[in-house]
Amino acid sequence: MTGAFALLVAIRKLPLTHAQHILVIWISAIEMMTATHNVQFNTLLTAFIIFSFVFTINGKDWIATLFIAAGTLSKVYGIAGLLFFFFSRNKIQFIISYIFWMAVFFFLPML
Repeated sequence: MTGAFALLVAIRKLPLTHAQHILVIWISAIEMMTATHNVQFNTLLTAFIIFSFVFTINGKDWIATLFIAAGTLSKVYGIAGLLFFFFSRNKIQFIISYIFWMAVFFFLPML
């Protein structure tokens, strides 16, 4: 249920009209239900990728790279969020924050 809620919130944050939000939710509903019923991580990973896009577009690279790093270390598909580097206004900050979050997530389990 957390993954479904995160995906719904991520879709609602996209810069779309209300009708487009509903359309995206309808298109993703069947896959979301399948992933939820099979207790898969795919819905949360999709939400991570959408959040990274939204935060990159809004100029919040530190938060965007948090979701990219979490998605990359969860499943390899999360690395697709690195493509949002090209949408970033401050590319140096994007790179530094991505390295920071990768280091934090790498060393956190060691504590």
